[in-house]
Amino acid sequence: MTMPMVFGELGYRSIEYGHYAPYQSHGNIFNQAGKIETYNGENQANAYNAAFLALSEISWLEGLFIWQEEITNPPSYSNPMNTNYSLIGKPSASIIYSAFTGKNSDMSLPYVPSCLSVNFDYHEQYDFDTGGGIAKSNRDKDVWYTWTKFRIRPVSLCSKFSIFQEVQLGLWLSVAIGGGEIPFYESEYDWKRFLSGATIKSLCNELSWEIDLGIGKAQESTLAQNDIYKAEQEDTLFYLFSHLEWRRSDYGHKYFPKTILDFEGIGIFNSVESRKWNNKSLNPMIYDKRRFEFVLNQALIDIPFFNTSSRLTPGLVFGYGREYGESYFIKPGVGVTFGSNKKINKIDHATINFNYKYSDENQWEISFWVDIFNPIQRFYCIANK
Repeated sequence: MTMPMVFGELGYRSIEYGHYAPYQSHGNIFNQAGKIETYNGENQANAYNAAFLALSEISWLEGLFIWQEEITNPPSYSNPMNTNYSLIGKPSASIIYSAFTGKNSDMSLPYVPSCLSVNFDYHEQYDFDTGGGIAKSNRDKDVWYTWTKFRIRPVSLCSKFSIFQEVQLGLWLSVAIGGGEIPFYESEYDWKRFLSGATIKSLCNELSWEIDLGIGKAQESTLAQNDIYKAEQEDTLFYLFSHLEWRRSDYGHKYFPKTILDFEGIGIFNSVESRKWNNKSLNPMIYDKRRFEFVLNQALIDIPFFNTSSRLTPGLVFGYGREYGESYFIKPGVGVTFGSNKKINKIDHATINFNYKYSDENQWEISFWVDIFNPIQRFYCIANK
């Protein structure tokens, strides 16, 4: 007597040679982890077709389970060119439909018929970050600042190109404040800045990038000599921020898991300044607020802790830029990042950097960055399971 059996898992990725090693869930086949994956939906469909032809002759096989439709945030099928096990929107969907129903169909499963979608449901489409820092110069100048930035990218596009597999479009808003003291001049100052604009982010296998483009206002006021001297300046700003990230950690690389290159630039459209000494107006003297900075952050090693659910990642930081319209600087430093230790798409929650800026006015600085939204979202998901 032959006992009926059910096949527990049958699945192939939509990738070149995916039928050679269907168990390999990431990276290229033949253990070429970390290399750019090549989408091949026809190969996935052919693998399923061959499997169904072979299994159809087995009399004691009662059925099988397909591995797997990946219900992620956003769902895999939002990009039909994904290289994972997802079936929706791929040629293999009709093969599976025909095998289970005996009917032919060109569209066996519901899928996103277009690479354009608008969605507000998935937490990957929101960024809510905050940060700040303190600094002290060789002139005993004390500086502090804090900022927050919110992005929403509800529009998603996809394409067959590896660096544009999924592109998210949206808007962003940022608020920053700061201040400081210069004891030698018996002066103190404070400033605030408001920015908003458009944002774009691209998600692909290892490499991701994002660009924020916007305009805004900055205001600064200075008091000195027991408030005898007063100065105020308001600037209309043009702002550009770009972020390029290469994640080797997603493919199991413990050492040098991530490389980040950031650029921030501020240009000035218009400036209005007023100065007074003992309530008498002085000739305007515009303070040049233009600046740009490149920052390279190289992570060194992922160190798991808390039963490997989290990780610490120390790294090296190097910055180069120009500020006040004429003063160049370099900023070497070290940093450490705290984040979740998921196998794929590791998420950073906080970063602390310590650096020293060499310029006309040398200074040391401690800065931090915290992702507010992801920990809140994860706690909400766990609490509502």
